[in-house]
Amino acid sequence: IDKWFLVEYGSKALLGHFEVGLQVSSVILIVATTLSLAWQPKLYQWLSENQEDFEAKIVRKTYITFALVCLAFVGLQLVKSLAFAWVIDEKFINGLKYVLPLSLGYVFFAGFHLMIGYIIYFKQTLRLGLWVAFLLLFKIGIDLVVVTYFSVEHIAWSFPLVLCLFALITWWEANRVMPIKWLLR
Repeated sequence: IDKWFLVEYGSKALLGHFEVGLQVSSVILIVATTLSLAWQPKLYQWLSENQEDFEAKIVRKTYITFALVCLAFVGLQLVKSLAFAWVIDEKFINGLKYVLPLSLGYVFFAGFHLMIGYIIYFKQTLRLGLWVAFLLLFKIGIDLVVVTYFSVEHIAWSFPLVLCLFALITWWEANRVMPIKWLLR
């Protein structure tokens, strides 16, 4: 959706800068997806065994996994200028401004991806599908507001906003399906 808005209301050069920022930010997506995919089998095992202390294990591992994604995010923010100077052509340096919002969006994606396992395990995906449809329409609306009242260059900030909402909704739905005490004692 963002790419369409960038071309329609901006330019192909702006899209190129966005794409470069997206590629650099995808480091966080790779870390988040890898950790989440490694986590899912263990989650399903603990849920099926229903051991006495499985909730504490789930909470601890979820926090640790999310913390690792956050560390990757901080690391990327620290080295992004160096990466742009070393690897990416100078004419795409404006793509640097998209790395923060896009990689932040991928951090929220990690939060969503860590919670989706509960919903899938308990086969409660219909409501989540309806939320996805709502958030897609919401994203289009936010993008329209951004290009109308701000600048098409700010459109990347709608990405973390929508993914943050999606992560919160997924967390809420996961807790509806399986209430867990998320505060460690």
